[in-house]
Amino acid sequence: MKPKILSILSLLVCTLYLFSQPSFQHARFLPPDGEIGGYFGSGSLPLDDKFFNGENGFIKKLNSLDSEDFDNFFDDLSDVEDMEVWAKTFGRSSDNLDMYKALKGRPHWVRMNADLHVRLNEFKLPQGSITTKAELLDKVNDLYNPQKFQKPAGCIPPAICNGVYFDKFGFPDFSSHYPNIAKKKYYSENLVGNELDSPDFEKAAEWFVKNNPGVKLANHKKGITVDGKYYTMHHMEDGNTVIPVLQSTHIVSHTGGNAMIERDLQGLFEIQ
Repeated sequence: MKPKILSILSLLVCTLYLFSQPSFQHARFLPPDGEIGGYFGSGSLPLDDKFFNGENGFIKKLNSLDSEDFDNFFDDLSDVEDMEVWAKTFGRSSDNLDMYKALKGRPHWVRMNADLHVRLNEFKLPQGSITTKAELLDKVNDLYNPQKFQKPAGCIPPAICNGVYFDKFGFPDFSSHYPNIAKKKYYSENLVGNELDSPDFEKAAEWFVKNNPGVKLANHKKGITVDGKYYTMHHMEDGNTVIPVLQSTHIVSHTGGNAMIERDLQGLFEIQ
């Protein structure tokens, strides 16, 4: 076992225990043979020898990391702000270590994002061109490539950047820049994104006009006007929804549903 693992792993195990349910029965940590086991009752974090020492257990996967990945993992772990959330997430599956490894080279807010790990675990396969977990991780790794994932320079989500809130997944919240209309969301499972001659804009704009009084088509049917203001069509991060957003705000650098559609990742992220 690598030298650094015993002290750090004992910290992780203790953290997992501290945030489990009160129904703790017994645990054994770091026996002389170097094996790590434990059982955390029937609470929210049941951990046993299989989790740690099984065929696909934590120890085997941790030891499969090369030296750089290994050091980076524990450096990242020491910087996690909400250890309770991360520990609970990690405790559900040692597969999270595979996700972490697949996202190496991505920003800290991506690779250590507990909620992103949950969504990746729950994503239903197959979908479109994605048939395996490895392919899913490749797509998400590509999504968060800093050369492709657009956001204001220096913005580290979640944060307000250039007057727009970017959530923990890096997507903009334009809700305060919607028009004052009743029906604000156009839904379709057949969106094609921002490609040339995409029908999404016209279909969505016409839907908003049809379902809201006082709304007019504008910009060759690619947007709408409400109370004299122009609203462009924005693909939401679920990949199935289009909303009208004030054009002067929409110009902020951002990533949205088009990036999800291009990678067959519709449904990975939900919207309110």
